[in-house]
Amino acid sequence: MTNEIWLGSGTSVTFVPEQDLFFGYESARADVTTGTVVANGKTTALNGLVSYAMGNRISGTTSVISDTCPMVAGVYAGCIATFSVSGVTTNLRIVTNDSTKIYFTGNASELPDVSSTGDYIIIQSYGAPCYSIGVGSYTQLLSNNWLGLVTTITPPNLEVEMKQMNLALGGTRNFTHQYKGIETTSGGSMEVNANHGAWLYYALGGVSSIAQANSGFSTAGVFASGDTMTMTTPAHADLTTDTFVIDNTGLPTDGPLFHKVVSNGANSIMLPPALPTENTGQFVVSDTITTSSNEISKGLVYTFTEANSSELPSFTLEHTIEKSAPTARFAVDSAGEEVFTRFYTGNRVNTLTMTATENMELTMSLDLNSKTTLKAPTNYRSRMGVTDETALANFRDDKTEFLTPFMFSDGTISLFGQDYIRLTNMTLTINNNLQDKRFIGNYNKGTKDALPAQRTYELTFSGLVTDDRLYNELISDTENAQAASDSSRIKLHFEKDDGEYIKLEFRKYMLGVNSWPIPDDKGPIMVEMSIMPLRLELAEVKTHWHLQG
Repeated sequence: MTNEIWLGSGTSVTFVPEQDLFFGYESARADVTTGTVVANGKTTALNGLVSYAMGNRISGTTSVISDTCPMVAGVYAGCIATFSVSGVTTNLRIVTNDSTKIYFTGNASELPDVSSTGDYIIIQSYGAPCYSIGVGSYTQLLSNNWLGLVTTITPPNLEVEMKQMNLALGGTRNFTHQYKGIETTSGGSMEVNANHGAWLYYALGGVSSIAQANSGFSTAGVFASGDTMTMTTPAHADLTTDTFVIDNTGLPTDGPLFHKVVSNGANSIMLPPALPTENTGQFVVSDTITTSSNEISKGLVYTFTEANSSELPSFTLEHTIEKSAPTARFAVDSAGEEVFTRFYTGNRVNTLTMTATENMELTMSLDLNSKTTLKAPTNYRSRMGVTDETALANFRDDKTEFLTPFMFSDGTISLFGQDYIRLTNMTLTINNNLQDKRFIGNYNKGTKDALPAQRTYELTFSGLVTDDRLYNELISDTENAQAASDSSRIKLHFEKDDGEYIKLEFRKYMLGVNSWPIPDDKGPIMVEMSIMPLRLELAEVKTHWHLQG
């Protein structure tokens, strides 16, 4: 045992996208199973559980999962698998997984039989971090992604409920029996100096369009004719590792948005894989985002929308603590002394608070609701082996403008049909009111789901005023910006010098709180007001940031 202690200097947190994971059509599968084969890839193993060998996605006999992208053991426990059998879908909760199989309870004869041409399995995105290409004996998640200008981060905390009780026999005033109850992952949060507005996607939940300004996405196809999911021989000259590609014809409203190309030298794979509704010929390359005369060129323009279903996008945080230099060690060791990695899966944004204060950067604070905490197994390769933060995806140290946060001075705020130029503070809170739910048959004491309830928006402002209009709005019963075209909409616009921007507009609002204090120093009167609009009318972001998820 080493005497070297863990230090904060050896700590890193990176982002892992959670996306629907498609595991190929039955007609192309090349299952390699162990144990007693029951039928069509199903085996009985692991204390009576039924396993499914994850199938082939590369033409021929090469299996992506077993040969190229082995799964991280146990990471999909508690996730939902969707089976499509002859066009009929069935959802089952995964008990656990190893590097090539997923496991379920039940009788093998009663579970879905993915045997016909066109049958397939998808692991649903919530709580399902995207796997990555393996390196030798090491497994990886797609965790080489930067979180942005994080100022503070509080990893979710795993709490284990302790139960103590008395048994029948007396003779002592002490409890005589104890055991552990449910496990709850909670309390995660982070605050960023906003150098982009893409975090709004995780609070709002949907996207209606993605465009690449100045050029549009490349029209050259990513895949060769007849190719399925492999990119061993890319058709596009610019297709290299960490290249982002997108379905240019059938953008799913709930993701995946951008896919990333990952290579191990022998193979280049698009992760996550295309969904059954997508044709590989639809995928095109996102051109390199740069600047011209300090102005963003080929920037991405997202239009975000409100998600009104029970689903919100989620992501995984990978938290690694390591000793000594990261160049020496980045894989979890068998003794658990040198590298310790945990995954906090299924992070949904419960509240997002965007704050602009005089003389300060625009900040975004995210309070997270997490699904579960998992410990990485031995030989897990943290951060995909990245030891320099400049090599993380979305980190652009070549363009200082992209690392620069929005400032308070970059913003304009319009209320009641006029621009307010003497506001000193603005706070927007988006609250999804997530509710924790646990269900019979989760098979895991640590698995919970977070379901969205009432969504609310709250805007608070502080500023100096020159007339009594705000008081008149307080006592008025008239709703502002009733129509979508009403010019009196609340408008929050922030734009950096390089042309990146955040635009938020709301309608159907009333002034609810309005305070007029008497300053002790006889100085300017600082008025505070609060508004809770009913409708989001516009959420548009122009950025260099590629959204995965």
